Amino acid sequence: MPYALTIDKVDFLDTPGASMSAAQLRQMVGPLGGVKATAVLDPQGTIHGFQIDLAKLPPQTQKMLEGMTYDQMAARLPEQPIGKGARWRVVQHVVRGAIRLVQTTDVELVELRGNRARLKNAVTIEAPPQKVAQGGGTAELKKMIGQGTADVRIDLRKLLGPATMAMHIDQEMTMGAQTLSVAVDEATKLSPK
Repeated sequence: MPYALTIDKVDFLDTPGASMSAAQLRQMVGPLGGVKATAVLDPQGTIHGFQIDLAKLPPQTQKMLEGMTYDQMAARLPEQPIGKGARWRVVQHVVRGAIRLVQTTDVELVELRGNRARLKNAVTIEAPPQKVAQGGGTAELKKMIGQGTADVRIDLRKLLGPATMAMHIDQEMTMGAQTLSVAVDEATKLSPK
């Protein structure tokens, strides 16, 4: 089933202890409102042919989003029929920024009513050591691990449903003689219309 979507608004909130303020992130990423994308969603919830129009975005934001995989936005369902209480695992090889990683999602179907379902997800990410293009040079990613949870509500007739996700990521990178260790807490709320 083909879909088109438009991002109305993306915003950042200040978090105590964060290394960057919401205002700095807004300035760095630029406006994402009005960005359009198209995709095809199959009956198992897999997105195919995701295309996002990056032309209206600032060059730095385009670079950050290029090469990212967007099929992780939809809830992937098993091929066989399932009911309330069903559990399954989805392993995806994704690119986050310039970093290649493995994302593993353990999913539980906690509610099912007609075409509507509610999923609880436990997500882990892990990236192997790798060289990463960074600010005109090359950095060495030593480690990247993360874990989080998601609460996803889906309407089986739509591309995306409302979702909330919380994720903690630890990352260590070296560039030349400098080592940078970063801990990031992300909170995402998706509210499709």
